[in-house]
Amino acid sequence: MNRRYFIALIVSCTALAVGIVGKIIYDRTKTVDLVIATGSPQGEYHAMGQALATVIPRYAPRLRVKVLETKGATENISLVDGRQADLGFVQNDTDTKPNIRSIASMYVETFHLVVRPGVKIAEFGDLRGKRVVTPPVGSGAYNAFLELLRHYDINLQEIKAIHLPGQEANQAFLQGKVDALFRVVGSGNLDMRRLLQKGRGSLVPIDQASALQIFYPETEPATIPKGTYSASPPIPPADLPTVGVRSLLITHRHLDKEIVEEITRILFEYRNDLVTLNPRAASISYPGTGQSLGIPLHPGAQAYYDRDKPSFLQENAEPIALLVTLFTIVFSLFAQVRSQIAEKQKNRADLYNLELVQITEELDRAETFEELERGRQRLLSIFRAVIEDLDKDRLSPESYHLFIFPWEVAINTLRHREALLTRRTTSPSGFLGNLPSK
Repeated sequence: MNRRYFIALIVSCTALAVGIVGKIIYDRTKTVDLVIATGSPQGEYHAMGQALATVIPRYAPRLRVKVLETKGATENISLVDGRQADLGFVQNDTDTKPNIRSIASMYVETFHLVVRPGVKIAEFGDLRGKRVVTPPVGSGAYNAFLELLRHYDINLQEIKAIHLPGQEANQAFLQGKVDALFRVVGSGNLDMRRLLQKGRGSLVPIDQASALQIFYPETEPATIPKGTYSASPPIPPADLPTVGVRSLLITHRHLDKEIVEEITRILFEYRNDLVTLNPRAASISYPGTGQSLGIPLHPGAQAYYDRDKPSFLQENAEPIALLVTLFTIVFSLFAQVRSQIAEKQKNRADLYNLELVQITEELDRAETFEELERGRQRLLSIFRAVIEDLDKDRLSPESYHLFIFPWEVAINTLRHREALLTRRTTSPSGFLGNLPSK
């Protein structure tokens, strides 16, 4: 190769390698701004978002997180789907979109139905004709309320629904403007505690969670434990059956896999830091056996969850070891058989060669044409046997090549002896005819 072209090739390859390494280093160290869609400033999603915005950069300095106030889960889905937000909180029963992927389950949110004293509402089905304050339209909690209405066969027009966010809903309830209040929050919610401890309302059970789950698989049976909102007197006075949904941290399927894996790692390996800022972080979990978040996992989150999963070789070590052992045995047997065959072929070739040496010696001592003719016949017989053995694999091609040299020596000896006897006598030469040669 021309020296100039060779140097140019070396320089080009070096530049390419430096560029690739530089790109990798840049991608792993560049600052990335992330937006997390939460909810109203007084809501639990917003509080959890602030905790993440504090802890994530602490352990991944290249990631900066900005908290975005929203109207709730439905808007969060739209923002993440449109890449206007990178992360978001939703309930797993929220209508999703094809590009949405989940990272982890943050905690279980439970359905709370609170009624004013003296109002005859003993179960959800008694809401017909009542004034009910619900979460804002478009929120995940409002969609959950509509699912309950459908389950209890209540038409939305059969109740007097008032849609208000958390604090405004509480005020409307405390001021007696409504008969009941419906919220979907984590058990022990601080606003719910303040509302119930004022003694102006009581919790109503929603005890058909298992039946509801048949038609709405995203829901699950849940319980608000006795004394959750007050120990003395206990509120509720006994374990209260209700319905739960999971709040999820979501992202877009095209968000970088390494970034999502890093966020997932922080969620689980530095959960104590999150719990210090928001106790609900203690419930952060990921799918176990037979459990589903309802939204497909992002590959980055899946990579973190599978980090301790045994590799294919580890998982199948025993059958692979058995196959290797069997292969070794079969290969050894095959090699042994091949060796035996090769040994037999060599021995057979050696016998032919020894016979050729013997015939050559006899031809060299021959004093008559009759002796030469007998030698010629023996040579032809040996040659015919060698060809048959070669055809039937009793001789290898290598052995045949080793046979050719002594065969030619014998032929040359025969011809030389014939010429010598011919000169001694007056007999015509050439009686040997056409002997096979190489």
